[in-house]
Amino acid sequence: MSIANPETKSIHALLSENEALFHIPAYQREYSWQNIQLEDLWDDLEEVLSDDSEEHFFGQIVTNTSENGYEVIDGQQRLITSTLLLAAIRDVAKKFTSDQKFSSQLSEDERYSARRKVDDIQENYLLASNLKTPILTLPDENDVASFFTDLLIKGRIVESDNQTEKNLRNAYLFLKKHVSQYIAKKESENLGVPQQLKRLENLIQVFTKRFKVILINTASTKDGFVIFETLNARGKSLEEADLLKNLLLGFLSDDEESANSKWERIFTTLNRDSNETSRYIRAYWAFNVGLVNKDKLFRAMRKSNQLQNSSDAQKVLEELAKYVGIYYGLLKGLKSRFKDQELADLVDTASVLVKTFHPVVLAMYDRSFKESDVRKVLKKILSVYAVNIFILGEVANDLEKDLVKVSRGIKTGIIANVEEINKKLDEIEKKEQAILTLPVWNRDKWTQNQSRNTNQGHVFLLAELLAAQPDETISSYELFKGNGNPKYRLIRLANLDQLASDAAYINKFGNYTLLEKKINWNEEWSLEEKADHLMRSKIINNRLMAPKFSQWNADIINNRTKQFVGNMRAIW
Repeated sequence: MSIANPETKSIHALLSENEALFHIPAYQREYSWQNIQLEDLWDDLEEVLSDDSEEHFFGQIVTNTSENGYEVIDGQQRLITSTLLLAAIRDVAKKFTSDQKFSSQLSEDERYSARRKVDDIQENYLLASNLKTPILTLPDENDVASFFTDLLIKGRIVESDNQTEKNLRNAYLFLKKHVSQYIAKKESENLGVPQQLKRLENLIQVFTKRFKVILINTASTKDGFVIFETLNARGKSLEEADLLKNLLLGFLSDDEESANSKWERIFTTLNRDSNETSRYIRAYWAFNVGLVNKDKLFRAMRKSNQLQNSSDAQKVLEELAKYVGIYYGLLKGLKSRFKDQELADLVDTASVLVKTFHPVVLAMYDRSFKESDVRKVLKKILSVYAVNIFILGEVANDLEKDLVKVSRGIKTGIIANVEEINKKLDEIEKKEQAILTLPVWNRDKWTQNQSRNTNQGHVFLLAELLAAQPDETISSYELFKGNGNPKYRLIRLANLDQLASDAAYINKFGNYTLLEKKINWNEEWSLEEKADHLMRSKIINNRLMAPKFSQWNADIINNRTKQFVGNMRAIW
């Protein structure tokens, strides 16, 4: 497969260099951007405009070399939108020379500058080098092609019933309106015409020079489709990982072979999964520098004072290569990566339930903590999740921020030992609130939100609490079993009819248990049938419940819940 190396290009370089001429082939989908995508683009543009050092990654463009330029295989939506934005800017710029109300307030030099802006946009970005052919064309077979060309080159707007033409027209008008509004005011201050012209010139400069894409060009359409399918199967994180690779290796051109080898080790360990590579680098960056939104990671690293030269990049790359095996073990619950058996069991459990603990554990390995210490901390982290997330139903993102603060303390040495780490985790854990909540806990409000990993979270809760019951011989790990083919499942004990006047207790914690998967269970069975099946369980608490089943009611459910609350105090 003949593929050029990915190149990072500004919009200026993309549209004005190397005899640029792009064509959207007939097999591509129609232009479909709506206001929501346009608003995202404009928000990004305003963010870059507000920060002199900011740049913005605008995605990837995949092309293949054709007889008359380049066929666009992926990225046609953003490429079309880019040209529409430039056409909108050009047409706003025209008023500075064609509208007497504006031109009369400008000096001759300013009017000349405005005319040059109009011509520069047209000649450099919207027309090919022959100054006749549009820089971007839609399929000739498509009636939309002439509509788009008229809009792009002439700013001609006509009504249409064609949905694609409506989308193109809407995008152009949306962008033109936002350009006009942006240059007219700075914050709440109305600007004079000369100031508006300067603001427009800055807008052109920022979009064309500081909006960046990754261009991947191939020699054949077939090769392009291979890349297109890979990119779209893996999503945006592939783009982010590619940027991060370019950022790090860009500092290390003098030692390119070694740098590439380290990156390859990272990428191969993570199964060449670009999405996971980005997540790993984000976790590494979190304990070293701070938490960053996953879509802003490249931007944050590029601007960081901790990544300014080859020495910085070398350190980052070496540490990423050093800890990637640990990260992958944590991610996949690979017990064989850990010598401490109890830690291995906890890692297996955590890999199913939570993803945001990685910075804490990575920071501990970075500071050379022993596995026995990591085990104590991971056990505590799981209890924090059990209490804050699975009982209280709090948002995992908030807990992630707290855990990253702990990881930063470990990295900097402010938190120096396992006792201090767990003390910080104790401060995060809301055990007393959970103890008050569990007796009135109702599973209904969690089952509606599957993103909380609710079912497995509740299996884990019951596994922990059942394992702590007197005389129980089965461990919490055996009841939960992580990735290792779980043998137990969550069941509800009594149904609505069986609870009768106590129906409000149907989803209380005490009305649930775990039961072996090999033992059948039907919620509609009689209480006698259910008791018979509970007696077959190896879980001692299930066998102890069975004789009480004929009188199952709110009092029994409450008493069972109180036992669990007592267990909470003991184990967490």
